[in-house]
Amino acid sequence: MSLSRLALIILNYNSYDDTMHLVDQLIGFGADYHVIVVDNASPDGSGKQLMARYGDMNVVDVVMSEYNGGYGAGNNVGFHYAEDKYGSAVMAVINPDVEIPSLDVISTMHETMMGDDRIGVVGAVIGDRESNADLNHSAWPIVTARQFARKQSLFSRRYDLTFKGDPVTSDLVRVGCVAGCFFMIRTETLHDVGYYDEAMFLYNEEDALGIKCRQKGWKTVLTLNCAYQHNHHDADGNLSFGQKIRATSASYTSAKYVCRRYYDGRGLITLCLAEAMNRLYLAAAFFKNKLIGR
Repeated sequence: MSLSRLALIILNYNSYDDTMHLVDQLIGFGADYHVIVVDNASPDGSGKQLMARYGDMNVVDVVMSEYNGGYGAGNNVGFHYAEDKYGSAVMAVINPDVEIPSLDVISTMHETMMGDDRIGVVGAVIGDRESNADLNHSAWPIVTARQFARKQSLFSRRYDLTFKGDPVTSDLVRVGCVAGCFFMIRTETLHDVGYYDEAMFLYNEEDALGIKCRQKGWKTVLTLNCAYQHNHHDADGNLSFGQKIRATSASYTSAKYVCRRYYDGRGLITLCLAEAMNRLYLAAAFFKNKLIGR
């Protein structure tokens, strides 16, 4: 099956090495899809580096965003570019820190999309190099407002939810949301749901997209017969206290918007309590580490 109407969108922000590694990998597969790198106004000059490396290549487009409007806005730049230039019928969002082991992963996801015209979003399994699957990170259900608010707590993250999907075939399940680091979405679906919600700067985009797809009658599915790796650098516990505070604040701001916009204001009290507990926990951990000399 030809992949000529598939566009792979990579959003770069201060991630030259990771983006370069991913783009080189995708080029190396030799398929006829379009690789589009959007630099989200990176202050470290990585966008210019990527333009210098790939600017003269026909197989890669590097698009320089004039400002950083957030994760959703940056990917929307790529969506519109791919649609306007190539007429892409399917888009894939791929974070720079994702590693795809083979072209078969991309082909399988695309074939799944093409097999049912009501499938709007397709995800794959996040695995490790030993082929261990992590389904809880790969997909999760659309939850109630209170559950959504509670999962913002550092004590009860979304990954605590037990994986749940409705079987479609032996290799395919219908889910609520798939991981945002790598998935495919039909261009028609993007039109119907209004693309990424640009009122959200960062975090919880998957939940909002899953809710919008469900409201519009689009299926979100997870393929169980292919996997990729997500080398999430922030998961190593090396963030400073200030970075952790900023991350929880950004997540809280986004979650508050989701509660107001997609849950009709429900869950806000629970969310405020969760954020207060997060701040107390981080402050206690900070002072504990200071006392023991870390």
